[in-house]
Amino acid sequence: NIPASALLSAVVFGLGKLDPGIPLAGMGMQDCYQYTSMDAVVLAFGGPNAIVQFPVPNNTAFAGVHVITQGASYAPAAGLTALGAISSNGIDLGLDVN
Repeated sequence: NIPASALLSAVVFGLGKLDPGIPLAGMGMQDCYQYTSMDAVVLAFGGPNAIVQFPVPNNTAFAGVHVITQGASYAPAAGLTALGAISSNGIDLGLDVN
């Protein structure tokens, strides 16, 4: 649900899962939470759709690794939060050999 007025979006990738999430209300993002560590960030411009490639090497050494992802968008014109940014829920991408 990225607002059409979004100026910038990002997908955050992390190896650390924050459960329960860290509330972001203190920085002006009421009702938003951080669910992953910020190990890597990929930016995407515009909205309402953002596509980010996530290549996974064909190597069994990555079996059992969990990558936690979360999206965030900066859309001040939408007026959804005081900061003008919103975040998605977190997703756990479990890698395996199949």
